[in-house]
Amino acid sequence: MSRTTFVIRDGQLVEKSKALHSVGPFFMRDIETYASPITGKPITSRSHRREEMRRHNVVDPRDLKGELLANGKRHRG
Repeated sequence: MSRTTFVIRDGQLVEKSKALHSVGPFFMRDIETYASPITGKPITSRSHRREEMRRHNVVDPRDLKGELLANGKRHRG
């Protein structure tokens, strides 16, 4: 049995699946500066974060959601 989820958009109750459709561009603000858990140096942007992760050959575990792990199970993220 599936459930329908509703959200409020512009004061109206609408199905969530219908409320997610965008008619314009989507803008995402940049991240707040934080210290790298690997080097301790400041990470100041998303591109800087990607470069730091690439340089040290690491991945964000949230990017593994649904991936098949070595034990045969799926990562639940």
